[in-house]
Amino acid sequence: MLHFILPEKNKTTAITLDNIMGAGEIITAPFYHKDGVQCAFFLIEIVPGSIIDVFDEATSGAEILQKGKEIIKNLVPWRFDVFENAELADNNFLRGSLTAVVRKPVLQLGASAILEMGDTVILNDPIVGQGGNNAIKMADAYARSILEHGTAAFDAHWMDKTFEAFWDYSKYVNHFSDIFLLPPAPHVAEILGEAS
Repeated sequence: MLHFILPEKNKTTAITLDNIMGAGEIITAPFYHKDGVQCAFFLIEIVPGSIIDVFDEATSGAEILQKGKEIIKNLVPWRFDVFENAELADNNFLRGSLTAVVRKPVLQLGASAILEMGDTVILNDPIVGQGGNNAIKMADAYARSILEHGTAAFDAHWMDKTFEAFWDYSKYVNHFSDIFLLPPAPHVAEILGEAS
């Protein structure tokens, strides 16, 4: 993710998402920089080895912005006039990768056990923005389970049972996220079209 300043004539109030089938997505949105400057950001989510997987050699915000502009110009040219003269808001950027995973929820430390939560247990691809929502709902489910459990032992068996009860809900969130990692099935495209 990269923060940049747009010329006044190009200020935007819209959130955009352009899906490059089989390659990834380009997401842009306006926001205010920590210094109070109105900016925008773009987030490019990449399928490894695809035509937009070109950032490995980019080591600075300027190089990432330049490569991002090239991708926009070549693949979503209807957006290029907004970004053509964009400048960095700062040299901070995030670059990385992740593999969505569901782990065992209990960490055994000698005689003690720890019930893990959030991304340490369920790491969703960020494509539909469910990670934070999922973590908050998990915290709520855990808190309710703690209150219902009373004074009984909070052992590994209780922890596994508590996580499994939450997973009965969360597995659908994971599936929803996974649907968007591949080209949409006809019924998914139809639902999204009707929703819009």
